[in-house]
Amino acid sequence: MKRRRLKFSDYYNEIILNEVAEIYDVEKSRIFLGSRERNIIFAKRLYIFILREMFNLTLTQIAKITNLHHASILHHSRQFEFFYSNKGYAQDKRNFERIENRIIEVEIDEEILGLETQLEAINKSLTKLYKINQLKNERQESKEPEEKESSSEAPATSVVSKQNNTKQKKVQSKETVKPKLEKVMAKIDEKIKNPVKNLQLKNLIKIDAMTDQQVSLDSYNVALYPPKDIGLGSL
Repeated sequence: MKRRRLKFSDYYNEIILNEVAEIYDVEKSRIFLGSRERNIIFAKRLYIFILREMFNLTLTQIAKITNLHHASILHHSRQFEFFYSNKGYAQDKRNFERIENRIIEVEIDEEILGLETQLEAINKSLTKLYKINQLKNERQESKEPEEKESSSEAPATSVVSKQNNTKQKKVQSKETVKPKLEKVMAKIDEKIKNPVKNLQLKNLIKIDAMTDQQVSLDSYNVALYPPKDIGLGSL
């Protein structure tokens, strides 16, 4: 017989003793006193067999509970097992099944009570988690308008930044080109002494520089046309 092994306790012990005493019409206090009365012996055998079969208790454990010798416990257990398996002793089997069903009922009640306790704890935890999740959603909803405002400000900031970069590049271009151009002009003054040719060459270089760099004429102070005091003879 394969059954689910239960954990023995004083609660189960009291249930078994009450059922056994009622079945064999004996007093609970007399079951383990060593009496040779027939019903007390049968009650003792049934009690020991239940502890062995349903709770898987060892001989030593049963000996502590019943205050009986190991040999006596083993003898009573084997005797009842014989009666239980023999068709000629059907009443013993019905007595065992009665107590077995009573224990199962108690076990089911205990499991239901335990599950109800767990369910109550789970419901409390779920309520707490729902509240936390609700607060989280409310915080996210309150942040969304702020994110939209910041995202709308970003393009304007980007445009201003690009304009500033363009201005800086133009200033840097002027500052870079002017010193280079001045050096070129100094070289022309050094090499070309003819005023008209000197000025023409400078004008060509300046126009070429302004075309490449898109630099305003106001950045330079050199005239593009020859002065009026230069005569035709100097050409």
